[in-house]
Amino acid sequence: HIGVLKALEARGIPIEIVAGTSAGSVVGALYASGMNALQINKIALDMDQASISDWALPFRSRGLLQGVALQNFLNKTLNNRPIEKMAKPLGIVATDLQNGQPILFQQGNTGLAVRASCSVPSVFEPVKI
Repeated sequence: HIGVLKALEARGIPIEIVAGTSAGSVVGALYASGMNALQINKIALDMDQASISDWALPFRSRGLLQGVALQNFLNKTLNNRPIEKMAKPLGIVATDLQNGQPILFQQGNTGLAVRASCSVPSVFEPVKI
């Protein structure tokens, strides 16, 4: 994701709207906040894996990680900026586990929406929205 942003920036191709799902929602949220690809790359390189890992101990059947640490890390990095206050329009896509339908977040808690988008069954516990 970061490599694509670097290539687009190097060629002067403007990005006017951002959408992402799963790991792309993390990068998308950072980019939509106004950060450039190099700033996002630095965050990725400096990130301590422990700061985004919160093991669901004892292991539960719904997921190995709770996902709250990822949510908190992102909200802290973005100064708790909600989706609708980003520098660029942002859409974060998740899936409703009850019916399999996509959910598009365009407002609200950015970290929570990213957490929901990243919540791969059996890896992250599902997020109740």
